[in-house]
Amino acid sequence: MSQNLDTSGFLFVNKTGSSDVLTRSYKTDERFTISSHVQKRRRQKEKLEKTELWKRYTSCMTPVPEQESASSVEEEPQERWQDHTQVLSGLQTVHTSPRLSQVYPANNGADPFHCTVVRSDACGHAMLRYAFSHVAKKTFLAEAFALPTIQPNRRAMRHAHIMDERLKRCVEDKMLMYSTLAYGSSCLAWSVGRYEDNKPPEYFIGKALQEVRMRLSTTNPNQPPDVWLLLSIYALTITEFWGAIPELWTKCPPRYISVVNSDKRNRIEAARTHMRALISVVENVGGWKNVDPYVLESSILADKYLAIYQMTTPVIPLNWDPGRMLKARQNEFLVHPDNTIPQLGKKLLQVPMCQELAEVVGDVIDYVRMAQCAWSCVDILTALDESWLFLRNQALVYRLLSLADSLQTRENCVRITTLLFLLNATEYHGAHVSARTTLRSLISALVHSRLWEEGFEYGILFWCLCTGAMTIEPCHERDWFQGMLERLFMSSNSVLSKEVFQEDLEPYLFLALKQEMQLSVLIDNLSANTHILPRRVA
Repeated sequence: MSQNLDTSGFLFVNKTGSSDVLTRSYKTDERFTISSHVQKRRRQKEKLEKTELWKRYTSCMTPVPEQESASSVEEEPQERWQDHTQVLSGLQTVHTSPRLSQVYPANNGADPFHCTVVRSDACGHAMLRYAFSHVAKKTFLAEAFALPTIQPNRRAMRHAHIMDERLKRCVEDKMLMYSTLAYGSSCLAWSVGRYEDNKPPEYFIGKALQEVRMRLSTTNPNQPPDVWLLLSIYALTITEFWGAIPELWTKCPPRYISVVNSDKRNRIEAARTHMRALISVVENVGGWKNVDPYVLESSILADKYLAIYQMTTPVIPLNWDPGRMLKARQNEFLVHPDNTIPQLGKKLLQVPMCQELAEVVGDVIDYVRMAQCAWSCVDILTALDESWLFLRNQALVYRLLSLADSLQTRENCVRITTLLFLLNATEYHGAHVSARTTLRSLISALVHSRLWEEGFEYGILFWCLCTGAMTIEPCHERDWFQGMLERLFMSSNSVLSKEVFQEDLEPYLFLALKQEMQLSVLIDNLSANTHILPRRVA
């Protein structure tokens, strides 16, 4: 060890009974001990940083500007510390007041000191933030039939409070943390293609399932509903369902899509099992009326899309339909619904169909008018109005799905096309993927109804084919509808016109504010193959 080693920077004490003085260390063995200690600590620190690189992203220290820190932390009177020094004999040093640290944890607001029950890293925080700040807001707005001009970030989220509480609760609840990470990782993967090989959604599903089973075994049915247990079971349901739809994962690596394709039947059955468990727990606590609205609405969405994917009846009882909006509230909007889109559905209501289907179709037409009127007056739209718009939309889809076994073939075409219209007009990716899967059922219904035979009204056929061809997600089924349209108009010799299409579709079901772009894409595709114009619908 060099005799010229500068030890002036060492501020800790390393003395024994053999030390001559209690100030600086000047002996070789003392300097050697101190230097060894420093080197050992440095190596340990470097090793720790190499093995836990995630800390760079979850607890990086952000310097606080000098002016800000000086203004926010005031020094305490020096005399206070001088009083304390008098107790210590032999010490004449005057102490100054302690100051807060100049750096603080950043980029990890949910867990700045790594105190969660599940060690969380930067990726985990990204999963949670994305799922509950972007996707959830957009989903609930779209399912309330909001117009494309409504920006999620500029409107308060109805369920913001419980969503925030959910994230806070994750800090101490393993069940909720794992189920929420399963939900978030799946959502992040299929929506933007961000997929973690080391911790895929299936990893978190397995962990969450263990915790849910433990919680169920200790649940007291006489106590109020455990909202976190219900949300955890819902998260398992929707995550398993998402994993069963290959069409949803187009942004992910092909290897994962192949895994989804091979296991989708088991995933659907798992989602169904979780949904039945959720309903059972809710019934044990007195029914859906005792459940938080966020849990109810989330569960309805999972049940609805499961039913659409399999074209079956939803399993949650329809006892939450809010019915038509009160006339008194309708009159408070600047534009009355009766004066909105006056031609909408006029010819569709004249088509012969059973009374139950006619009532649902009539309610869909009234709802679309009411929704356009309400969202056009967004400044006076309340959270209660938005809740009504959401629940009424879901109730109409439930009613359409429940009619499958009681209709004739042509009535079934009207039912499925009405359902497809609602999905096409819902402004988010999940609804559009479900619309794509619905095309298969509509093709089957049209074929069984012998659409080319005389007696199948031209206007209905035109509307069914156009609605199928306007589906946003590309697929072979959409190409089939486009081919049928080309065949339908082959005898004409005119130029395609968007205005004529819109004028002929609106008396059935077509909403220009939401579907104008879909119609433009359809006409462009038809124009690339032929130069035709559909004859005017009588």
